[in-house]
Amino acid sequence: MKADKYCYELIQHKTVPIGFTSSAIADGHHKIRTFLDTEKLARRGERDVAQSDLRGTLTNQFERDVKGAQTRARTGIKNTQQTFHKKHLQMMAELRASLIVTVPAGAAATLNKVTASVRDWHYKGSNATVLHQHYDPVIEDFERRYSAARPDLSAITAGLKQQLPGAIFVSDANHLEISLLNAEYDSLVIAVIYTGDARFRIKHQATADTRAIYQHISNEREYVKDANNIFVKRYVYRNMASYDDPWTSGRFTSRNGRMPQGADVNQMIIRHLRAAQQGQSYFISFSTSKKRIFGSTGAEFYDPANGQVVIDLAKIAQERIYDVHTAQAVNGIITLQPLRWGMQFVEGDDDYERNAAARDTVRTRELLIEEAVPGAAIVTLRRSSRHGGAWRDLDGTTLKTATLAASLFPD
Repeated sequence: MKADKYCYELIQHKTVPIGFTSSAIADGHHKIRTFLDTEKLARRGERDVAQSDLRGTLTNQFERDVKGAQTRARTGIKNTQQTFHKKHLQMMAELRASLIVTVPAGAAATLNKVTASVRDWHYKGSNATVLHQHYDPVIEDFERRYSAARPDLSAITAGLKQQLPGAIFVSDANHLEISLLNAEYDSLVIAVIYTGDARFRIKHQATADTRAIYQHISNEREYVKDANNIFVKRYVYRNMASYDDPWTSGRFTSRNGRMPQGADVNQMIIRHLRAAQQGQSYFISFSTSKKRIFGSTGAEFYDPANGQVVIDLAKIAQERIYDVHTAQAVNGIITLQPLRWGMQFVEGDDDYERNAAARDTVRTRELLIEEAVPGAAIVTLRRSSRHGGAWRDLDGTTLKTATLAASLFPD
């Protein structure tokens, strides 16, 4: 996968070195800022259009059409099973007549139960198949377009070189320096593009209550590190489920508690990503995005009746946090292969499951916390049945939006 983030810094010079002019530096800054801001705006626009197209496709009529297709599939299965049932009864009748076979009492009822069980199993399989046939192409189109809107640093560098002919570009793994050149062939750095870990600087060292906090160079948002030393946003979100009740328990817990000692963490994560709805997991899901996110059939995860919560990762042990949506995480945990579009659904196929899990993270921006989230890490939460749906702390006494930046809260 391509590097999924970058940021830049325009270098300010208190004193302009001999051979350079303030106007030349200002002109270079203007060209770099305009090009990079336009590039980011264009990618954001592409993602917005992709999401709008998705919403325009997944209408109520689309959902009704899928349910109709499922009904037709079930009808076909039922007719096949009934035909089998009738032929089996006919065969037993013929055996009784020709061979005087004694058929145990209740045999027909037992056969009904068997065929009903088989029919239900086929119903479940056909429902899943129909869902994948209809939803996968639509969801994948959005994911493909969203993923394609990641930055292409090679193309960005080529574009900047066109904007700044004669400038010098020097790069390493996480930096790209842009320098002006004067008539004496002296160089002056006027901008740096950062990727990877170079985008972050330490803001606060760890204290007794809070882990080390880092700051993004460009937007000054706060970050911490996860179990794999991946930088993740300090504040994350959970669209709560109906069974979540932190007001009573004082925390959030996973269904299965802590992972067994020696368990393969990556395998446990894959299992969670693809089967969490079955209620067997050592992790609790969160999202790094405050935007509305949705599942594999386009259904939004946020329900006002269940509510949302904001968590402070700086108050959770680093070894319990696993990012699964950045390029680093996808390549390190889920799959080494690039995302593949159009893979056909195969029940239980590991290759399909890994590719599907990687695709899911494009939509969900998911982050996992193992075992539990303590009350101290719960910043604020809301539920429509409590305090009029307002954001409050866990005991309900403080309206948190009064003390934290408004940009932190979902609408």
